[in-house]
Amino acid sequence: MDDTAEFLRRFPPFQSATPGELAELASNAVRSEFATGATILDVDMRDVDSVWVVCSGRVVILHPEDSALTAVPIDAIDVGGVFGFSAMLSGAAFGFVARTTEPSSLIQLPGTLMRPLFSNPAGLKFLADAV
Repeated sequence: MDDTAEFLRRFPPFQSATPGELAELASNAVRSEFATGATILDVDMRDVDSVWVVCSGRVVILHPEDSALTAVPIDAIDVGGVFGFSAMLSGAAFGFVARTTEPSSLIQLPGTLMRPLFSNPAGLKFLADAV
């Protein structure tokens, strides 16, 4: 199992994924590096068909009308945290701004592989806890 699959396996909702599912996620993952203050998702993004996982650094979710670098975040996503899943699952625009607060490494995972993962008991628990 490669480093990406091993990393994902440590965090929900990936903990109950099979080795095959983790390997497929890892082989389709796109890892990107972002500087402090980089916008990952914003209110106008439609057709979001991915989720993002924080590998290092931090991402904050901000209200679009209060998205300055000094704004108080709605949520903070730390290492192992997943975001973007509500837009991916609903087909709606993201509705918020997701921005890094420090240099960050993120993994982007395709919706085609994530939707089935969210439909198993561990994925449903993850979604329920997120609400």
